[in-house]
Amino acid sequence: MRAQVVAVVRPLAGRFWLRARDEEGSVTIWMLLWTPVLVLCLGLIVDYGAAIQARALASDVAVGAARAGAVEVVSVTGEGARIDPAGALAAASAYVADSQRGAPDRVSLRATYQVAGDSVEVTVTATYEPRILDSMTGTFTRTERAELQVGQ
Repeated sequence: MRAQVVAVVRPLAGRFWLRARDEEGSVTIWMLLWTPVLVLCLGLIVDYGAAIQARALASDVAVGAARAGAVEVVSVTGEGARIDPAGALAAASAYVADSQRGAPDRVSLRATYQVAGDSVEVTVTATYEPRILDSMTGTFTRTERAELQVGQ
């Protein structure tokens, strides 16, 4: 009985050994082919997500800076309210500076301000430098306007 088992197992073991030797290095080839694809996917996930965050930051900072500037009132009369241009510019630029300190490390903010009558207009440009994929560099511009309204 033992001779029959050995006679069956030996040819099977020999085939397995030959097959295993023929596939030697196949994992290396698999890794060489799939590693760039996986790095590209990781880069798209990380850099695209951060670019979306930079675009949202530009919008949020523009809205906040315009509101901060619009509440700098110089006088309220029966005809309406007037915004202090110097105070509005100072408040809006301070808001943008505070937002830059809290921004992610690869996002830079640049802003322009315009005060006209009872409104403040702020244009914020957020520039994102990618971590993995250099082609994902993005510049996002958002303009927001806030008007001073006096309630009765």
